[in-house]
Amino acid sequence: LEDTLDSDDYPSSLELIAAAEHAAIKLRSLNLVVSVRKKQEEIARQEKEFARWKSSADTLAKDPAAGDANLEMGKYHALVKGNWERGLPMLARGTKSSLQGLAKSDLAGPTNDGDRRVVALGWYMFGTSKMTDPSMKTQALLRAYQWYQENLTGASDEQRAMIEAKLLAISDLLPAD
Repeated sequence: LEDTLDSDDYPSSLELIAAAEHAAIKLRSLNLVVSVRKKQEEIARQEKEFARWKSSADTLAKDPAAGDANLEMGKYHALVKGNWERGLPMLARGTKSSLQGLAKSDLAGPTNDGDRRVVALGWYMFGTSKMTDPSMKTQALLRAYQWYQENLTGASDEQRAMIEAKLLAISDLLPAD
């Protein structure tokens, strides 16, 4: 199932999850049925989201250097699906934008506290912006959270308090699941 989802093969994903649902029903496991149905809803949502980006995926298949298509598919992979390993390089190859700059900074793997805080703040600002598509906010906030956690190592007591406050603020913004 994960392989089909990674390759954006939603028809196969839905077939597999339907088989899993059938097996869960046969097992008479209510918890398993609920879990499978939740995953089924998530796959259907992802399939609907992918329809928005399909033309960009088709463009990239023909021209891997297409800036607009890289930007859009980077958003899809990193900010919708949470696949940062695949999405960040696409964002960095995308058309010139603040998101491209942020992706390049993130990919650089900053090692000093100041640079890590800049990256964390960048994802936080993107995730909390009213201009950001709601489907992208959660992953952006999770990325900010990850970078703020990186800043905890070696932080002074004053810095630690500020970072922990930011981590708590992010947690409050994230959906319960």
